[in-house]
Amino acid sequence: MKTCDAGSKHALMFVSKMVPTRDLKRHFAFGRVLSGRLACSTKVMVFDNDSPEAGWRPATLNGVMTMALGSPASTAAAVAGDMCSVTGVSGVLLRSGTIATPAYVAAGGRPLPSMTFEVNPVVRVSMRLAGRGYLERYVKALALLRRGDPMISVEHVKGEETVLAPCVGHETRESHH
Repeated sequence: MKTCDAGSKHALMFVSKMVPTRDLKRHFAFGRVLSGRLACSTKVMVFDNDSPEAGWRPATLNGVMTMALGSPASTAAAVAGDMCSVTGVSGVLLRSGTIATPAYVAAGGRPLPSMTFEVNPVVRVSMRLAGRGYLERYVKALALLRRGDPMISVEHVKGEETVLAPCVGHETRESHH
């Protein structure tokens, strides 16, 4: 990883964010390939920083895309140094984590530590449902919002209210491993 070697058999990618697809049913895992090469149909191991107790979980990449002006463009492969998005891991990755080849994990490779943020709410907005009929859509929307933007604080308070607080802050590194 230190040499950013595109020819390495130990492919490694840090996923910094999950980006929803246009249909909002799946997510692209967006991040940087730090070593090796990732291509469609590559069997990988995924470590979710939001649930470290689950450990490494297997997945298969369904697609590899570059992101240009917010629009995904399919590509054959992403190599070390590339910023890209991959699909096929949204079932095992919530927000951020590490994607690696089984060879990396078998060699004792460790997951990359997650980025954490020290944040301060810019504004706090309290929301209350208009009726119980909207509850399912409301819960799905909050989950999409929380998954897609780590800078949003979602807090549930007494009286069936939800407080959303978009935040600004600076990045810090923190290791939980």
